[in-house]
Amino acid sequence: MTSGPSYYSDEEIIKHLQALPRDSATLSVSPDEVREARSLAAELAERIYADPATWGIATIPERFRDDAATDAFAALLAEVPNFKGRQSVPEWFSQAVEIRFRRLWIMSEQLVAEQRDGVPKPLPPQKARSRRAADGPTAESVIPGRNALWRQFENDFPRDASTLCLRYVDNRSPEEMAVLLDASSVRAVGQRVARARDRFRMFCEQSGLDRHDTADLMLRFGEGPRS
Repeated sequence: MTSGPSYYSDEEIIKHLQALPRDSATLSVSPDEVREARSLAAELAERIYADPATWGIATIPERFRDDAATDAFAALLAEVPNFKGRQSVPEWFSQAVEIRFRRLWIMSEQLVAEQRDGVPKPLPPQKARSRRAADGPTAESVIPGRNALWRQFENDFPRDASTLCLRYVDNRSPEEMAVLLDASSVRAVGQRVARARDRFRMFCEQSGLDRHDTADLMLRFGEGPRS
C-alpha cells in the first residue's frame, strides 16, 4: 500500500515529526531522518499555501501576508514537540498567523510614526566602502566554503539569506540597508535581520545540525561575540 507525507493527515504529519530526533548532539540523526523531516515540513508548507482560506492566511492583509505566514510556519515547526492535538493543525496555524499579523501591524504603525520624525541618513558611499575594506569580514570567513547547508537555505529562503549576506558578508550598516532594502527605518532593518537569523537557526536545527555546531555558526551572524 502506498504511503508517504502526501497521504498523511495534518495531525499525522505532526506526529511523524515528533517521532524524529531533534538534537543530533545527543541522538544520532541519520540522513534518511533529515530527508524525512524536510519532506514532512515541505508537505505541510505546500498544504498551507495551497489552501490559504483554511489555514487563515487569506484574511491577512496582503502586505503582511508572506511575513506572517512564514513566521507562523517557523513557530509551528518549533512547537512540534509541544503540540498536544487539542485543536486541529489548521486551527493552531490560523491563530498563530493572526498573532504574527497583529505584531507586524503594531510594528508597522510604530515605524510610520518614527518615519514622521525623520529616517537616519546612510553613511557616504566612500566612507562606507573604506570601513568595509578595513574591518569587514569576507564571505569565506562568515560562510566557510559556501557549504551545502547555506546553499539550501539560500534556495529555500532567498530573502532571509540576502538579508544576512548584506549585514554580515557585505558588512552593510543598518543605515545603508534601510536604503538598499527600501525599509522605513533602521529599526525595521534590525527586525528583519533578527527574523532572518531566527529562520536560519531553525533551518540548521531542522536539517540535523547539532546544537553546538549551530551555536558556533550563529556566532557568525551576530549572536554573541563575533569570532
